[in-house]
Amino acid sequence: MNYIKIEITNNMREFAELQTAKLREALKGKDLHSRFNTDWRTNNLTGYLGECIFNKWLIQNNIEKTWQNNKLGESDEYDFLIKGKKWDVKTNLRHLAIERISDTYGLCVHKDQVGLHADYYVWVLIHGTDPLKAKYGYIMGYLPARLIKEKGEIYTTIPEKGVQAYRIKVNDAFPMGIAERTMRGI
Repeated sequence: MNYIKIEITNNMREFAELQTAKLREALKGKDLHSRFNTDWRTNNLTGYLGECIFNKWLIQNNIEKTWQNNKLGESDEYDFLIKGKKWDVKTNLRHLAIERISDTYGLCVHKDQVGLHADYYVWVLIHGTDPLKAKYGYIMGYLPARLIKEKGEIYTTIPEKGVQAYRIKVNDAFPMGIAERTMRGI
């Protein structure tokens, strides 16, 4: 299994906290709920940290991008624009150590998101139970949106909520080295 380990810095944690607070304020009075088993705050902190982790990788690899991190209170259609292509970061908080995750581990993207806006999906796992205490994030790979339905299987993430997603085996995700070539137009 190929993955890229990225250290989570205090600046990343502070950014995630600030963005989550701004989002909460922007959506004040609106019906907020999570499609996940986590609370709204944990879900958003995790998502913003995942974007920070991916952004750090982009910076380390000198890849030009536009980060859509200023669209508070609006629909989150994608996270990054790179060479005219839309990239959406999907982030999970997991208590399992990276060494214990098997090649068949399921990376998810919600069924209602596939094919709507993003051209590519990239998956980030954050190790821990509290995103603000996590030390590392792992970029697990990516896939073009057009391959999600082909490589994924439908499952219900939370039966009582009826939320369906595509689960893609981590070993079916493409390594980030290929993404880097795609992002450079090579």
